[in-house]
Amino acid sequence: MEQMTLYMNLVLILVFVAGNAFFVGSEIAISSARRSRIRQLAEDGDKRAARVEMLHNEPERFYSVTQVGITLVSLGLGAVGMETISILTDPWFVAAFTLFGDSEALLKAAHTVSYVFAFIVISFLHVVAGELAPKVLAFHKAEQLSMAVGGMINLMYLTFRPLIYVMKISSNALLRVFGQSNLEGHGESHFTMSVEEIRMILSASEKDGTLAREETEMIRGVFKLDEHTVREAMIPRTQIRALAREETLAEALRLFRDVPHARFPVYDKSLDRITGVVAIKELLSVMAESSGDKLDDVSQRPVGEFAQAPYIVPNSKLLSDLLKDFKRTRQQMAVVIDEYGGTEGIITLEDILEEIVGEYEDEFTRQARRVKKLVGSQYEIDASMRVSDLEGLVDFPFPRDDDYVTLAGLFYKRLGSVPAVGDTVQLEGARLTVLEMDNHRITDGQPPHHVAPLRGHGGGRGRRAAPGRRYFSRRPDGAGRRGDGVHR
Repeated sequence: MEQMTLYMNLVLILVFVAGNAFFVGSEIAISSARRSRIRQLAEDGDKRAARVEMLHNEPERFYSVTQVGITLVSLGLGAVGMETISILTDPWFVAAFTLFGDSEALLKAAHTVSYVFAFIVISFLHVVAGELAPKVLAFHKAEQLSMAVGGMINLMYLTFRPLIYVMKISSNALLRVFGQSNLEGHGESHFTMSVEEIRMILSASEKDGTLAREETEMIRGVFKLDEHTVREAMIPRTQIRALAREETLAEALRLFRDVPHARFPVYDKSLDRITGVVAIKELLSVMAESSGDKLDDVSQRPVGEFAQAPYIVPNSKLLSDLLKDFKRTRQQMAVVIDEYGGTEGIITLEDILEEIVGEYEDEFTRQARRVKKLVGSQYEIDASMRVSDLEGLVDFPFPRDDDYVTLAGLFYKRLGSVPAVGDTVQLEGARLTVLEMDNHRITDGQPPHHVAPLRGHGGGRGRRAAPGRRYFSRRPDGAGRRGDGVHR
């Protein structure tokens, strides 16, 4: 091979390696660039970002260009590089092998080793300089590099469109042989993420400090709406504070003074017959329009006259679906019924929002501590707490079961009967003890690793009670929290 041709081939080797790096880096950069960021830049008038957005919307554009480009330059690198490197190194290996003799077998061995060496050198250049290095760079500089190469990729697509079209038709024909067809328009899925992938990103962002813990918890709470049912977030029947339909406006306002909620369920003889929901705001408006004797008359009118029809939902309804219903119907409270049609509880818009932002206190509430650390590894715990929420607070793996949601439910399940004060449940690594009861409910509690008393309001030693639930934000005087939830 002539000297000039040899030098040209060496230059071609570098060109082919650089070309491979360009196409590989372009593919990684464009596919890794955040769509939301690119779209924002494009909407702000960035023409380079607009070109990248076009490639995102039509991924076959850059995939076809980069794949054809990678294939062609790889073939060129192999054809030119192998021969050139082999010619350059062949004299060295021949000289080395002839030290052991000048037989024809040694010469053939020298040529073979020279060819293998050329293959190793070209493969090393191809993998390291043409593949790995540009991939790493493109992954970490995806936005900048994608906007830098987007125009060139679009130009190449238009230039080589006939060739790309032929290859596309051929590849589709091959796919049809294997039963794959009608794949057009499915490129969008390449840029979408599953819920689990988003959760992994949230965890990584929280770990490296990009997002605060409170922010990630709120986003996780949004996903919980698609996983949790109404039953898991509702205010149970035992805590409902409601009005009989014959009770007067004056009595309703007295209840509001003690339990400052925005709405109350209205029932007829039994909570299983909730006939409506009354808004305190409306009652106050009616009374504000009256004065003197007329005010006395109005205050004695039954609340049933002002109640709106209740919104009824099954306990199995997903919170995400209920939130959509609230938005569509402009309701803020729903009555939860069980499979037999009886009232199981109520749920409000506030309850759903608290699944996202966590429970909060306002001017009407004084948050009680639901988990109180005592001595050593002993805790006093509100038995109405969900087992799933409790694990992160006391660092203990409570057993899970579909038959219960709260700590009180765990007692009921394990004991197999209505618990009494002093009853204990032995878990692996912890012992739970009932200390006090509230009528027919276990209210407070406290695992895990040693003796863990559960304490509630009222109830003497030995008094029997059924497990129930008491909200974290309930006031110590039993008034409950302000809002649409009502407690008994």
